[in-house]
Amino acid sequence: MKKIDLWQLLPGILVTIILGSYSYQKSTSFLGDSQVIAYRDLILKEDIDIESFERFIAEEFTPTFEEFVPGVRALIMKGERGQKKDQYVLLLIFDSINTRNFYFPTPQHGETNMPEASLKLWRPGQIMLIERMDEFIEPLEGSIFTDFVIVR
Repeated sequence: MKKIDLWQLLPGILVTIILGSYSYQKSTSFLGDSQVIAYRDLILKEDIDIESFERFIAEEFTPTFEEFVPGVRALIMKGERGQKKDQYVLLLIFDSINTRNFYFPTPQHGETNMPEASLKLWRPGQIMLIERMDEFIEPLEGSIFTDFVIVR
């Protein structure tokens, strides 16, 4: 599979998501001055049932994050046109830098680097990744990632 340079596709995706996320309000928020959008490419396992994967996203993954993980919106998007057509990405939209740092105080991501206080909030959403996402995608742990801070 041809590797796509993120910078070629990212501006259009981020503009769409950012504009939509401004109307998003969470009842619990942490202090901070700028949203963070964490971008992760998802590599699907071979021979999975795409319909089951997309149903899981819509019915379980997204609602779990919305209900249990304060200050974070999790979106999985599917490329509809262009170089990433039919490929999937995960966007975690943190309502602030402080919220992202609460969950992930160091640049290394994953549960092993999370403080206990944040792990208690993150865990219900993360269980979906660990127990169900593994059926569909290659592990995210140790993958290349980028966190983007909105410039204001």
